[in-house]
Amino acid sequence: MASQYLQDEHADADIKLYDTQDNAYLDLTSGRVRGMMSDKVTGTDWLKTEAGSGYEIKGQEISSDDDAMGIAFRKGDPLVAKFNAALAELKDNGTYDQITGSYFGTSSTAAAQKSSRD
Repeated sequence: MASQYLQDEHADADIKLYDTQDNAYLDLTSGRVRGMMSDKVTGTDWLKTEAGSGYEIKGQEISSDDDAMGIAFRKGDPLVAKFNAALAELKDNGTYDQITGSYFGTSSTAAAQKSSRD
């Protein structure tokens, strides 16, 4: 999703794609790139590390219907219905938002840039 968004919205930018998230972080911390895109969970987690401590989230959150997560079950598993019901209840009563806010925060990792480069 990130690469397609960048190609569509910032075609004039020099876009570099990476085979691993770690390689992207290495280029960011070494100064070979000025910013990067990451998914929210991974990026927020990295910002809490020593390597990520000098960086921050910039820009608006970018999302689409395609960036949802899923959980795999065996076909026909009766647990699916129970899981879906429990998840719906958590969303309805606000617990889901409370949990995701607590663990993942509310800010985006659409672009993490070194603070001094603003």
